Amino acid sequence: MGEWILGVKHGERGVVLIPREEINHIMRKAGLECLDLSNNKLVGSIPKEISYLSKLVNLVLEDNNLNGGIPPFMVNVTSMQTLIISRNPLRGSIPDNIGHWKNLSHFICTNCNLSGTIPHSLFNLSRLINLTLDDNQLKGSLPPVMMLPNLVFLQLSVNKLTGYLPPSISNCSILNYLELAENKFRGKLTINFAKLRDIKFITLGQNNFGSNDVDEMKFFDSLENCTQLKLLDLRGCNFQGVLPMSIGNLSNQLQYLYLNDNQLHGKLPESIGCLSGLETLLLGSNQFTGNIPSTIEDETAMQNQETHAQIRDKWLASILKIGVSCSMDSPQHRMDMKNVVDELKHILDDVKNI
Repeated sequence: MGEWILGVKHGERGVVLIPREEINHIMRKAGLECLDLSNNKLVGSIPKEISYLSKLVNLVLEDNNLNGGIPPFMVNVTSMQTLIISRNPLRGSIPDNIGHWKNLSHFICTNCNLSGTIPHSLFNLSRLINLTLDDNQLKGSLPPVMMLPNLVFLQLSVNKLTGYLPPSISNCSILNYLELAENKFRGKLTINFAKLRDIKFITLGQNNFGSNDVDEMKFFDSLENCTQLKLLDLRGCNFQGVLPMSIGNLSNQLQYLYLNDNQLHGKLPESIGCLSGLETLLLGSNQFTGNIPSTIEDETAMQNQETHAQIRDKWLASILKIGVSCSMDSPQHRMDMKNVVDELKHILDDVKNI
């Protein structure tokens, strides 16, 4: 292994060289449960001595310059619950025997240049909460069956994954983040989103879910139960259907809806204006026809009315505050005329900006 270079985070002397024998000494601390070496300047490969830490629960190595992949011997640490190695040029593949980590709850390896396939045994780890492997070079398909009842984060965006999205994703009933954008997934979306009642972010953009079926957009119906949904990204998915009226039944908490760069056609449904919480709606580069729904204009007008009402309430509160301050008995607590004039000018500026 040579030497690891450890950056001094709060010092002014640059780096400290840790000789191999010192690393060995640290690694032989058999009672060690948590090892966090993140955000340093460590180089080289992950040392075999880590496998001596039989009680290690949390290993955090993110933001270094480690290479050599995720070595298979690490799986010998059967107590492992959290492994975070993001933003290291690791390369290599994920060990096939990673399913031996029965207690694993967090496996986070973002931007590590990992290649190969994701071992299907990972999707049978019932205690897994966070599976984040985005921004790598991973390929292959997802397993048809997932047994992840505790999964909250499934983040596999920006890889080279292929095949269909398995309907068994619906079994991850407490999932909050489903992020699979920028892969090579294909085929009709058959996920029953109605089972994902806690879902907040769905990013599936830049895949190929176009099926040319009459009901290829029917999955929108199952999104009605996702009352916590804040973001729905379906841009660049090669959808070729018509937006259903049920789009108006999406969550009132939905803030971002991306449907641009598809081949959607037909008229925009009037119900789309019912999405009262929407802040960003992207529908560009499609084949829509007809008029812009009046409900969108009505919703915009309603939001303007709400904004005006909020400003009005703010004025009233400010004026009342000035009045109370000017009527104070003590001169020390009474607002002087200069401040009164300044406050009234601020209120007048707000009026002019409407």
